Amino acid sequence: MKTTLLTLMFAVGCPALQAVAQTEKTPEPQLVYSPALQRTGGTLATVGYIPLAAEISFRNKVNEPAISLWPEIPVELPPRPTDKKKPDTPAPKNNVQETKAPAEIPSKVFTLEMADGKYAGWMGILRANTAEDGKHKWTVEHKYFDGLCDAHLQIVSLYGAGDFSATVPASAAGVPLLSLVCLYGPVTKTPAGITIAPEFIRVWKQPLFTFMDYGVDHSNAKWIALRKVDSDHIYSPSPDQAYYDLRLGKNEAK
Repeated sequence: MKTTLLTLMFAVGCPALQAVAQTEKTPEPQLVYSPALQRTGGTLATVGYIPLAAEISFRNKVNEPAISLWPEIPVELPPRPTDKKKPDTPAPKNNVQETKAPAEIPSKVFTLEMADGKYAGWMGILRANTAEDGKHKWTVEHKYFDGLCDAHLQIVSLYGAGDFSATVPASAAGVPLLSLVCLYGPVTKTPAGITIAPEFIRVWKQPLFTFMDYGVDHSNAKWIALRKVDSDHIYSPSPDQAYYDLRLGKNEAK
């Protein structure tokens, strides 16, 4: 009887129940702009990625497949000198099983579809922002990231694994096109393509990021056609507007 009464109250538009239903909506993702960093001492330094305090809990949830971005370089070791010493006796093995790190997927064969059903933290360039029903749909050009950056600049590869989309709240409408973004959230493969439902978004405006050239490129041919530099001239420690124009194309929305 109680369940039937509640159902009836909701059906006839009970304001109290409708208010409860609205408060149970999925929370909007957090959006944070990265601050500008200063080069210390006038020298370049390479550092590991430093997540923002608000970013850490989302980064810890990432379980997408790891990507191998730097090909292994075979090294020929010199032959060992021969000796007549008795070889060392191998240490006895305990009944402890060694845990192996998950195998990395070479970027040559990696696709965004491989993250379907996983929680990802993807870097990319914001290419399009379309308003629809009070929300905004982003098209993002995926960029590889090996975990290293300059102390004063975020670094990603100019290359990536293709495009993905994300639905973001109206509060993200002001993010400039051709910014670098990092989105954390679950990934879903749909008939329209790969989407990520962001729970946290970090933004680097120009000129707070630069590029390098690692990973096998599977980018959208539309974006590749906008590049006007070769692989020997991708990186710069001091990017300006011309730098981005030659690597990403011009922002026609400006």
